[in-house]
This record gives sequence, C-alpha cells and structure tokens, in this order.
Amino acid sequence: DIVFVDYADIMLPQRSYRERWLEIETSYMELRAIAMKRNLVMVTASQINREGADARQIKLEHVKGAYGKTHNADVVISLNRSIEDKFKSNLIRLYINKNRNNVADKEIVLSVDYETMSFSEAQVQVPFGNALV
Repeated sequence: DIVFVDYADIMLPQRSYRERWLEIETSYMELRAIAMKRNLVMVTASQINREGADARQIKLEHVKGAYGKTHNADVVISLNRSIEDKFKSNLIRLYINKNRNNVADKEIVLSVDYETMSFSEAQVQVPFGNALV
C-alpha cells in the first residue's frame, strides 16, 4: 500500500515544541513510524530554500525548514526543470539525492507529455554540466 501525505511540513506532531524545525522533524519521524508499523510506502512533498530556487539540481542542502526530515526518509528525490526543459524540450530531471538501500546521486531524465500528464524515458541525450545524461 502507498499513502500520499499532502505536504507533511505543515502537520503538527503529537507533542508541541518551541522550535518549529523540531516539530517538522518529529512529524516526519511519526510518519516513518506509521509506515514501518503498517508496512506502507509514505510519500510527501517539501519546499526548497532560496538557494534551491536558483539551483539547476536540487540537493539535500536545499530542503527548507528542517534538514533532519531528510534523515528519516529512505528515499529523497528532487524534481528539477529549467526554463528550457519546460518550454523547449518538455523534460524533467529526477535527481535521487538519497536512497538508503540502493543507488543515490543519480539523475534520470524523463520526457513529459502535458496533454496526458504522462512520463517516459527521454530518448535524447541531454547536456548537464560537462556530461551528457
């Protein structure tokens, strides 16, 4: 089973704290505990900080609010799209920031069909930095 949580950062934990970042981290720990107890996959979204807004590739240091929430996640994936990707090539880049039991620090480039809201593996080589993906 899979559970989608609509923006866990605004959830309140069972216990309140003076520091908002601690409440956020606690909420993520509580969600992880539920997922493990019930053998679920739990998915949520989070915001990025100002540095991340200008980054071509969103990484863990760009997470807004409480960095510790990434410690509780088994997998952290960022969705990255430049203006050119969006308007010229219809591409989106998934960057695997963290993967507790598998490969991390990897980018996957997908083509997006906005009419059907479907994704497929990009069939073209896309430049990223000094490499082609």
